[in-house]
Amino acid sequence: MYTSSAVFLAVLLAGFVLARLTTELVSRRARRSGFDATGLVAGTVYSVILLIALRLGLAVFGPNPVSDFFDSVVAWLPRLALGFALAVVTAVLARLVQHQVANLLSGLEHGAMLSRFAAVFVWGAGLVAALGLIGVDTSITLPILVTVLVVIGAVLITGFGRDLVRSVRRTRSGAVARPITQAGKPIAPAV
Repeated sequence: MYTSSAVFLAVLLAGFVLARLTTELVSRRARRSGFDATGLVAGTVYSVILLIALRLGLAVFGPNPVSDFFDSVVAWLPRLALGFALAVVTAVLARLVQHQVANLLSGLEHGAMLSRFAAVFVWGAGLVAALGLIGVDTSITLPILVTVLVVIGAVLITGFGRDLVRSVRRTRSGAVARPITQAGKPIAPAV
């Protein structure tokens, strides 16, 4: 038992040293090339090497439940990375949608609000997809998405319902007053 523990600790120590040296090397190379996300890349390299060292260290003990759990967590990490990447792409896409809708509806009174709602909708759909990618069940994400959509719909209906009546009244009174002032005399009602 002591030899297995000693080998486990030796493998972990070797992995730690290797991870530290590799991280320093990657950081120096990235700084020299002008790459600005050196901390992220170096931390990722460090974590991957430590995970490999931990896996090799656990292999010393043979098959056991801890190794099985660790293997399942390591197998899940690429899904987490893809979910994170999808969330980042969704954020960029939501920002683009917000700017495009804001430019398109800039002349309208509610253009800015509608552009924010469009961005929130894209964010919501992308985050539900990202959560589905990392393995969160749809029985959890779908009710949240439906709740958000219902709230957005209720706000739109209430806001437009109230403000739309006012704007229609203004438009109708303006449409009636415009011909009267253009002609300079009142228009006789049609019989």
